[in-house]
Amino acid sequence: MHTSQGIALDAWVDVDGDCPIHGEVVGQQAQIELGHSTGSLHLVLTEQGLANLTRVLTATLTNIRPVGSRSGSCIDPHSADPNP
Repeated sequence: MHTSQGIALDAWVDVDGDCPIHGEVVGQQAQIELGHSTGSLHLVLTEQGLANLTRVLTATLTNIRPVGSRSGSCIDPHSADPNP
């Protein structure tokens, strides 16, 4: 699917520590499910999309662990530096 910004939907999801998260590879795509079948969000990503998401999540986790030290930082998935 071609979109002008790279996604086809804009949505907010609140994920807490008890949220089930599952992933699998189907064909050439990664499919990630947040939640469970009656209330879930599915992400379908190409390999590059998964790599970008992984880079952003890793950098964001690093930023959130030292409480308040980098709060509000915006992570650019195209940046080589995970802490711009």
